[in-house]
Amino acid sequence: MLKKCCLLLLCGLLLTGCSAPTFETLGDVLHQQADAPTPRKVVLTLPQNAVQTVWSQDGDTLYLCENYEAHLQTLSGGDLQTTVRQLSGFDKDKLTLVESRCGDHDRYEWVWIAAGEGGDAVYRCAVLSDGNFHYALTLSALAADAGSLTDQWNSLMASFCLAETE
Repeated sequence: MLKKCCLLLLCGLLLTGCSAPTFETLGDVLHQQADAPTPRKVVLTLPQNAVQTVWSQDGDTLYLCENYEAHLQTLSGGDLQTTVRQLSGFDKDKLTLVESRCGDHDRYEWVWIAAGEGGDAVYRCAVLSDGNFHYALTLSALAADAGSLTDQWNSLMASFCLAETE
C-alpha cells in the first residue's frame, strides 16, 4: 500500500511540474484601431446664377440648374460595376465607359438615354475613384434641351475633380 501511495505521489509531482503558469504581459504601447478613411473634398464649379441647392444629405446633393439637374454623390468605393449599376441602372459592359486619370485618382465617364416623365432624358455621369470612395456627378436634362447644354456640361465636367490631399 505504501508503494502505491508513493507511486501516486510521485506521478502527481511529475505531472504538475509539466505545466507552467501563463502570464499575460502588459506594456505601455497603446494598440490603436486604424481610422476609417474619410471622403475627400470634391472640386466642382457650378454656374452661380443658375444653381439652387434642392436637397443635401450626407454626401448626396441635388442641384436644379437652368434646364438640367446636377446630382453629386459620394458612394462606397471598390466595385465599379456596382456603382455604375446604381447610378445608371445598366451593367458596365452595356455602356461605353471612357477611362482616364485626374491627378491621383481614376475617372470614368459615360452617357445614356432613358425614358422619363416628360419624355426622353439624356444623362451624363462621371465617377472619380480614389480607392476608398466613388464620387459621382450625374447631369440630366430632357433630350430636347440636351443639345444646347453641351458647352455648359463640358465645362462642368471639366471642373469636377478631387481636391489634392494634404
